[in-house]
Amino acid sequence: MAFGILSATLAGFVAFVVARAVGRNAERLGLMQSPNERSSHEQPTPGGGGIGIVAGGLFTAVPLALDIPQPTLPIIGLSVVIAL
Repeated sequence: MAFGILSATLAGFVAFVVARAVGRNAERLGLMQSPNERSSHEQPTPGGGGIGIVAGGLFTAVPLALDIPQPTLPIIGLSVVIAL
């Protein structure tokens, strides 16, 4: 139980830090989204924050997968491919 809470907290922290870093550097990384007729924003908006969500998930999933005797590493690998 305590490991789960710690793991979720650390995953959230990693996701927050990575998403914030990507957002702050979005222009330099070429991740700015210009408004168009389908968008709900009126000014250029940084994109790519989902990278933080993937990083946070991996931060938790990989150590857990190493402890679980099931073939979870291929599932994690395929999840990363889907995220890309």
